[in-house]
Amino acid sequence: MAGGSYISVSASSGYGGVNGFYAVFYLDRGQCVFAANELITNPSFYVDHVESWERSGPITIRKRYQYQADGHLLQTSQLADYGDFCQLLSANVTANIVSCETLQPAVFATISVEKTYLYRRADSHHPDKAYLMGGDQVLLTAFSEASGRIKIRYQGKRITEGWIDLSAVTFKSEINQ
Repeated sequence: MAGGSYISVSASSGYGGVNGFYAVFYLDRGQCVFAANELITNPSFYVDHVESWERSGPITIRKRYQYQADGHLLQTSQLADYGDFCQLLSANVTANIVSCETLQPAVFATISVEKTYLYRRADSHHPDKAYLMGGDQVLLTAFSEASGRIKIRYQGKRITEGWIDLSAVTFKSEINQ
């Protein structure tokens, strides 16, 4: 491991105990103390890198970190594994996704209508007060073929989650920075 010694300490768990969150400490040789990196989910340590994974709805997210000379971990990649999730998507939606057979970037969509309201459940008949505006970018987390809605996560001033009509978005494979 580059930079010295590392210790991993369990901090908490989530998603029904599937995701374990760990504080990864490294030895700061200049201060002769252990300092903390950010929390990492389900880490596996290798000689030259750390890999982690976590479940988020139907998606398994895999991350890779490189050891830095100062002891910090630098995230170098993030991939989403949809497993059987893509089989649930209708053909016209899957055609806009890079590949359902392999690891891929998370699927983002852009709101393509002027305004769309969120629903608490896929089968709800009445929308909530919350809405998204045209151009907002959202992460796809689930799909309901029966209702024709997708579950999304939107990062604005706070994280918003809910169901929106599939017809209110266009898809892409990566988010604009």
